[in-house]
Amino acid sequence: MPKSLLSILGGMWHRVSSTFAVAMLSLTGCSLIYNPSNLPTPASDALEPDVMPDMMIIPVDADPALLEITDVSPREILEGQGIDGSRRAVVVITGANIVSGATVQITAHAGETGTPLLTVHNEDVVVSTDGVTVAVPITVDVDPLIGPGVLDRIRLDVAVTQPTTGEPITKTLVERETADDPILTLRGLREQLGGGTLTIDLTQPRHQFSKIDATAIAFTGNANIPVIESVSSITIANLVSVNANGQTAGIGGGDGGAGGPGGLVNGSPGSAGTGDGRGLPSGGGGSFGSQGSAGPGSPGSVSGDASLPTLESPNRGSGGAGGDGVALGAAGGAGGGGGGTISITAGGDLTFSAISANGGTAAGSSNKGGGGSGGAVLLRAGTSISVSGAGVTAKGGTSPGTGAGGNGRVRFDAGVKATTVASDPPVGHRGAMIDSGTALIVRDQTPELTFNGQPGSSFSYTVEDVGGTETPRGPVMLTFPNNGTVANHGLAVDLFRGVSILCVRVDKATGTADAGKNCVAITFIP
Repeated sequence: MPKSLLSILGGMWHRVSSTFAVAMLSLTGCSLIYNPSNLPTPASDALEPDVMPDMMIIPVDADPALLEITDVSPREILEGQGIDGSRRAVVVITGANIVSGATVQITAHAGETGTPLLTVHNEDVVVSTDGVTVAVPITVDVDPLIGPGVLDRIRLDVAVTQPTTGEPITKTLVERETADDPILTLRGLREQLGGGTLTIDLTQPRHQFSKIDATAIAFTGNANIPVIESVSSITIANLVSVNANGQTAGIGGGDGGAGGPGGLVNGSPGSAGTGDGRGLPSGGGGSFGSQGSAGPGSPGSVSGDASLPTLESPNRGSGGAGGDGVALGAAGGAGGGGGGTISITAGGDLTFSAISANGGTAAGSSNKGGGGSGGAVLLRAGTSISVSGAGVTAKGGTSPGTGAGGNGRVRFDAGVKATTVASDPPVGHRGAMIDSGTALIVRDQTPELTFNGQPGSSFSYTVEDVGGTETPRGPVMLTFPNNGTVANHGLAVDLFRGVSILCVRVDKATGTADAGKNCVAITFIP
């Protein structure tokens, strides 16, 4: 069959086939953890049987001179992807007659004021065997000249160049339908560089950065718990505190109970703390990860789960009970507030000195209040978590009586197995995490992957379509062995063609709870 006819058939197939939706998952909805894995070298360009249930392939020869490109995914890449241990972005281009030797160029659109600080890794480009897809990793450096309130985004053009029997050919895409519909954008984010104090406004529920290098973190407002995320790395030199202060809880915790007033005849009972600690006559301690002490009033009950599948109630610090008022005497002492809640996620490396979510100290000289419980701390890193100081504490608050608060809960997730957060107390629970060695682009639709987590704990994984139009595949349930690593596990469900989102969830996590899952993007190119 003449090559020109083959090329026409290839172009016809491209026009009648449906292009697949491919978009990198943004940090909304789950923790998207990045890592800097090098791409594997494809073992073969031959297509394995049944490797493509998502899209039919017609085996026609590609004519490089008839190169066509029609779409680009994702629609957006983020400042900071690919640096400081974070996972590089992958741009997937669809078209026809794409051949081995193709390279990708990404440049600022005409008239844009910013210059994109990005590197296209053409040494790691992968072309599909049917010639309709090319994928390439991208590193996006941190740029203080872009970000909210400065230059929110830079419009980008995407080109593919490939060799032919004559001169190389280049095709470029600049927009989809109109000038307001760019083919690709670089979104700028806030960054904190060179130390200093990073101020987090808790009237906002989530805080996303390209990179954080801070001396300290300060909070304003208390409408939401601190949820701090960086596309790349996070370094915090000094203590970060969400401790309770006396009867007042830390951010997200429950306040301590009030002491009962004294009386001329009989004292009145103290108020229960949020952990249901009781007076009678001195308050019991608040409980969370462990039970508080009797005061002799009873303490609250242990609540929540060690894996912190959510940071909502009951996974919050509890206040201690207030003491009863003293007959013919003084009022009872107030209970201590529960420790606060904080979530910190780095796409790459996370380094900090100390984080504390301790319960509040109770008051009272006669009938004393009970101490508040410790709070909740969730730390996540795509690669390693390093501790330069005291580490994490979530201790129960003390009481001048016997009703001390119980400890809080700590979970830490890291792509590198040897990580510890040196928390005391509690020691902490290691959440399920995809190993940092996971490849960006694979040829195998069911590649072998490694997961790290808490020995003996259960977890699940799903494969999700980035466009959200396909039903997720899974869940598949697994249990970590005694060494905390499920190594070289062949996926029990297929990746989608193009970009899939692989998510692992700790035991008891629901499908939508951000705190309970970690996700990475994996690109399957057959």
